[in-house]
Amino acid sequence: MGLRFRVLKQDPVDAWIAETFPQQDLLRAEIAAELRRCPVLLTDPPNKSYFGHVIELAIGLALCDQSPYPRLFHCLDPGLATRLLTMAGYQPTAADAYDARRRSDPVVHPAHLFTAACRLAPGDPILRPTGAG
Repeated sequence: MGLRFRVLKQDPVDAWIAETFPQQDLLRAEIAAELRRCPVLLTDPPNKSYFGHVIELAIGLALCDQSPYPRLFHCLDPGLATRLLTMAGYQPTAADAYDARRRSDPVVHPAHLFTAACRLAPGDPILRPTGAG
């Protein structure tokens, strides 16, 4: 009996990714090196939806031109609210109200966005309307 070998064709998705992103292995190695330098933060959130709230808030902070979540910021100490908004890339306008701030920095470091979002997340469930939908 002779051995028969099949020629396996490359998956079209893998082929497209390899062609579109020829430096993907280098990028993956850089990301892995960055992650290895970061300290591991062990946390046990009170519920698993906490991280969902953080992600939602971080996305809002990253995408809005005007400062989002004014109800959350009004619940904070004014100094803390100002620091968090500045950290997320927002600067005061003439009125200097929390909801009148404008994005001044189009590129904000993700760690700054997530830090601000983590500080806002505990107040988010408290201010959300309750009741069955």
